[in-house]
Amino acid sequence: LAMAHASLGMLRFREGKDQEARRSLERAVALNSQNYLIHFYYAYTLSRISPDEGPATDGYTPELTSKIREQLKKAISLRPDFPEPYNLLAFVSLVTNTELNESIDLLKRQLQILPNRADYKFMLAQLYTRNDDYKTARALLDQLTSSGKDEELIRRAQSLLKQIAKMEEIAEKMKAQR
Repeated sequence: LAMAHASLGMLRFREGKDQEARRSLERAVALNSQNYLIHFYYAYTLSRISPDEGPATDGYTPELTSKIREQLKKAISLRPDFPEPYNLLAFVSLVTNTELNESIDLLKRQLQILPNRADYKFMLAQLYTRNDDYKTARALLDQLTSSGKDEELIRRAQSLLKQIAKMEEIAEKMKAQR
């Protein structure tokens, strides 16, 4: 009854009941589902395991990280043209500070296919920042701030640009002290 568990999981997900959705989706996955959406939504609900059921921005356990990655990669392998798993995979890399280069490569390829995905550009800029490639991050953030499309994203891009400037300033001071 994989499809029954999947349907119930998707319903609970849409209702915002992540824990209930996670249980049903886990059952569907355990029954060897070949539906890319089930794997994506299961990974998404796993990524929201935190006290307030929001994204766990303070990191994930290695086991949970592995499970999320496995599900996202399965979703990608089942449906490579479905764009959503790529951004979540990049978020997991950013939060865990692991597999950054792999996520950068995946998002760059996706941006070639979907060049107007501003959320991908912002995530890519964050990954470059984490990799200390401030020049590339700044170029992407400048594109976002000049786009004038999404005010919230523009605000976040401007904030990250300020953080980059501070990090570069600190790095220069440390270099001068040495």
